[in-house]
Amino acid sequence: MVGYRRKTPHLRQYMPNKHHARFGIKLWCVCDATSHYTKYFEIYKGAHTEQDRGSEEGVTHALVVRLFTESSLLNRGHHVGLDNYFSSPKLFFYLLKENTLATGTVRTNRKGLPKQMLKTPLRPQEVCERRKGPLLCVAYKDRSKRPVLLSTSATAGYQETTNSKGKRIQRPKCVVTYNSSMEGVDTSDARLYAYLAERKTLKWTHKLVFALLGRSLLNAYVLYYEHTLDNPKISRHQFHVDVLESLMGRYGPSIPKPPRKRRLRQDIREARTDGSPSSGCSTTRLSLCRHYQSLVDLQRFEELADPLTILYFSWLSVQDKVLYQKKICDIYVKHQVHCLRQRQPPKPKEDTRQSNAEKCRQYKENLKKDSEKWKAYLYKNKVQAQQWRGNQTEEQKEHTRELARKRQQKRRVTRLTQAKLEEKREKDRIRQAKHRAAVKANPQKFRREKEKRKNKRLEKKAVEEEQKRGKAKVPTTVKLSFKCPKQSCHHIVTDYKVFLTDDLKHDAHVVKFILHKCLTYLASKKIVAVQIFSDGCSSQYKSKLPFLHPQELQIMHPSLKICRHYFGLNHGKSLCDSSGGTVKNCASAAVKNGQAIIQSSKDMFEFCNDYLSISPPINGCQHLV
Repeated sequence: MVGYRRKTPHLRQYMPNKHHARFGIKLWCVCDATSHYTKYFEIYKGAHTEQDRGSEEGVTHALVVRLFTESSLLNRGHHVGLDNYFSSPKLFFYLLKENTLATGTVRTNRKGLPKQMLKTPLRPQEVCERRKGPLLCVAYKDRSKRPVLLSTSATAGYQETTNSKGKRIQRPKCVVTYNSSMEGVDTSDARLYAYLAERKTLKWTHKLVFALLGRSLLNAYVLYYEHTLDNPKISRHQFHVDVLESLMGRYGPSIPKPPRKRRLRQDIREARTDGSPSSGCSTTRLSLCRHYQSLVDLQRFEELADPLTILYFSWLSVQDKVLYQKKICDIYVKHQVHCLRQRQPPKPKEDTRQSNAEKCRQYKENLKKDSEKWKAYLYKNKVQAQQWRGNQTEEQKEHTRELARKRQQKRRVTRLTQAKLEEKREKDRIRQAKHRAAVKANPQKFRREKEKRKNKRLEKKAVEEEQKRGKAKVPTTVKLSFKCPKQSCHHIVTDYKVFLTDDLKHDAHVVKFILHKCLTYLASKKIVAVQIFSDGCSSQYKSKLPFLHPQELQIMHPSLKICRHYFGLNHGKSLCDSSGGTVKNCASAAVKNGQAIIQSSKDMFEFCNDYLSISPPINGCQHLV
């Protein structure tokens, strides 16, 4: 893999398992397993290309055949090691026909593998072998992995080897052959990256050339190491240095270039462009410029009979205007043009010690002058103030003295205030230290208190927002009056107080508040018995606290006889709900018929006042209900 991250047409590939470069140009290489010499390579051009269109046997089959054919390795009795990406039973039989042996791992989904062997369970260090003619298939359980190998060279049986810890173990001969034949490409890449002269470049061709030069140097060192008779042999680093020195010495020593002569700037108004008069869109060149004439190219877009005369300028933008014969001419500049300027002689260096002493002396003189000016200014103001005080009347003098007394009193108050502030700050520091110690001793308690304060603050904020919108969050009263149930009496004697709230929380705290207010009001009216109807038990409400039990209500209000009832799925609209059911039924009917819009407790209160309230008579009976 040649590392390259920029976009290239079909060349850039992504291989996440590569350590050196995950993005780049992929190369198919044929390397020697012992010397790591690169015999042949091919650049992968990408999918959906002619290179990626394989034969009937598959893309990898055609790739291996093409690589071995181009590198002239077939029919020579070589032994080839392949990865599971390339291996297949058909490929191994084809290579055997071409007098080439092969060993390699194979994927279990390849066609032609024995299915019963793949399903056979194996324990560590166990082997399952099958043979089809000259092709041997081996399944081997090594710790957690279970590779499957194909080979046309190895025989069945075991061979004693040593592992990484130096322990002698028995492994199948096919596995030992595969491990010894699969080190060519990986080791060649590792040796290449050790001395690869990569450079940052935007062109993929440069990257590829650098990689090929590095691989050529590696091949040259392999040939040197195999065939030289020197002993000891030089290292690879020294080999690279010798190659570079020989290439540099082939062309002789470098001759230093003579310094370029620079002419002084002439009057550029007299300087004309070289060349003869031109017609439209002809090319003219500047004779006075910082760069060579071949780097500066001016092109005119008007037909002019005389050569172009350019006035003095120091810079030209990509498209600029030039005054020529009292006309504005367009010119095109491919490169920035610098007109030559005469070099100024260097300024003589100043003595820093002398200059610093001079600056200090000047600063002191200025400071002295400023102090004298300030004294004169203060003296002048003092004289003017004395003259002004002498011309004051008695009332003005008294007013001035009063202002002075107030200023003095203000200073005294400020001093006292600062002392109080310091005392308060000291108390706050002591209190904060005690609080921190208490929090450290019992953090859970203070965490709960903090959450309670936060919840109260949020509730208060919600109430303020609701009040701003015009929705009353506090309970609203509705007065309902009914006739006396006694058959002989027609007076209004029963007075109900109903509390309505926006159902935002619907928890036990709201119910407790409403019950307490209702029962207090009914007790003040000398009511004897109270029937309470509820939607259900406290578990259906969003609260961890249960509602008040009737016995607790009885203790809080001993003058009342309290009884609680539950009603079914009608939710307060049945006949047993008395006034509450009547109010709910009337409100529901009004909303369904379009007579009223009830969206909050305020709307409900206005609806009850307009349609359901009956003002009690002045003289009522004294019956108790």
